[in-house]
Amino acid sequence: MTSEPRGAAGRRLAKESAPRDQRRGMWDIHITHPGYQGLIPAKSSRHRPTILARVVDEPKWHLLYRGACIDCDYEGDERRKELEAVEDAHDHTHPEWRSLPGVEPPPERFRHDPKPYDRWFAAVTKAYPAGWLDCGGPIVTVRKETSGPRPIPGGAPGGGYDIAATYKKRKKRIPGPPQPMLELEI
Repeated sequence: MTSEPRGAAGRRLAKESAPRDQRRGMWDIHITHPGYQGLIPAKSSRHRPTILARVVDEPKWHLLYRGACIDCDYEGDERRKELEAVEDAHDHTHPEWRSLPGVEPPPERFRHDPKPYDRWFAAVTKAYPAGWLDCGGPIVTVRKETSGPRPIPGGAPGGGYDIAATYKKRKKRIPGPPQPMLELEI
């Protein structure tokens, strides 16, 4: 009996190599998340988060998730919720992300007037650690109730995740103060 590969790249390669009729239930990089573009992700010297998912035949849910790293064999615990897996992945790749200030989502970037976006970007860049966005770090946004908490892969400037600041729901589960809100003047 062979052991299953570990890590996002190993899981992706194993699923792509398996016969189609044997792929159901195998862990793989979840659709729309980094590394899913159909290519085996090339490893780099930095750690980049992604999500693994697999189909399960349960009556109440159909997918399980795990936070993972594209550049090493890290895999988080099995989770029923995608957001929890994204948080696990970021705890591995960007451990400081929970202390980032929450910001308003970026204003739309219009061709005729990019100034509001540029001011927003400058304020966030100043408030976040130096080089954070350039290295694919996540951004924490305070969203309206109607927007939902789903993490948005590639939603941050620099290609990182846009993670919703879900203060009221999360502070019961996670010890410590909730993330501060950054007041932006745009």
